[in-house]
Amino acid sequence: MLKCWLLTVAILLVLNHAHSQTCPDRRALQNVTAYWKNLNDENKGEYDDSINFYILENHTLIHIVKANVSVLCDGMVKNFFRLKYLALTDANISKILPEAFQQVPRLTSLSLAVNHLTSLKKDQFKNLQQLKFLYLSSNLIEDIEKDTFDELVNLEKIYLDKNKISEIESQWFLNNFQISLINMAFNKISKLQSAAFTLPKNSAVEIRLQHNDIEEIEERAVIPGGTDEEEPYLTLHLDHNDLKEIPSAFIKSMDNLHSSLYFNNNSITCISSETLNTLKNSAVYLHLVNNPLNCSCISNIKKFLKENQMRVPFYYNSTNDCYLYDLQVPNEWNETDRY
Repeated sequence: MLKCWLLTVAILLVLNHAHSQTCPDRRALQNVTAYWKNLNDENKGEYDDSINFYILENHTLIHIVKANVSVLCDGMVKNFFRLKYLALTDANISKILPEAFQQVPRLTSLSLAVNHLTSLKKDQFKNLQQLKFLYLSSNLIEDIEKDTFDELVNLEKIYLDKNKISEIESQWFLNNFQISLINMAFNKISKLQSAAFTLPKNSAVEIRLQHNDIEEIEERAVIPGGTDEEEPYLTLHLDHNDLKEIPSAFIKSMDNLHSSLYFNNNSITCISSETLNTLKNSAVYLHLVNNPLNCSCISNIKKFLKENQMRVPFYYNSTNDCYLYDLQVPNEWNETDRY
């Protein structure tokens, strides 16, 4: 009997030790620097550089300005029934366990920006069905499991900028039908593969991919989610990348999609006739400011426009010393318009 009791105690000690190793910072939120308030309160809120996070459970907005939490453990954010806005920034978080968030039914905005996260896993956000805004900027994220955001059925805006993402998984946002903004600027993406993004129906979607290393865009990198009668509107930012040409197959795959495509500040030297022909009857607005368009190409563009007696809907100038007029989109063709 004594042996059984000793064995039970030993097992419990081992399990407790293992749990403490998995989650060494269970009490880390008991002493944080924070700002908090109730949104319907006219006061500016309160601030304390040493407060227990858990005594703030009746507030609707909590911003933890500074903490030392290496692991966000199971149940560390639990039973905050009124909480709508939570920020855990600059808190040294490097890992989130699947049950870290429990019983926060009104949480609509979560910021985990400026931490040390290197990966995002399935089930980390599974209890946050009401979440609309997710801020993950300025971490070290390289890997994201394909089903990570599936439970966030009301997600509208996600910020993944200033991380180390090098490849986009086509399944990441496939089930986020309310999405309107995906910010992945300032990462290490070099290629937009086919079906990188599938747009939801009847939505205006903005995708920010500025300041990456993008050199290649495959055909149908962006797939419309609506029918011909219910086209979404796309704003795609590809400024400050390493593109040397406008991929005509990609533009052709977009010709029935209302969109504004920003290729500013790349290394594009010319626009192919195939791309120009595609743009003639499309709803694509092309922005090509501050690219090294060569002078002969500019001459060919002007000739093409004049021969077709129309203006292609794009805006451009050249970093080369070629004089040209910035193109605008007129209400109707006017033969006296200058090029």
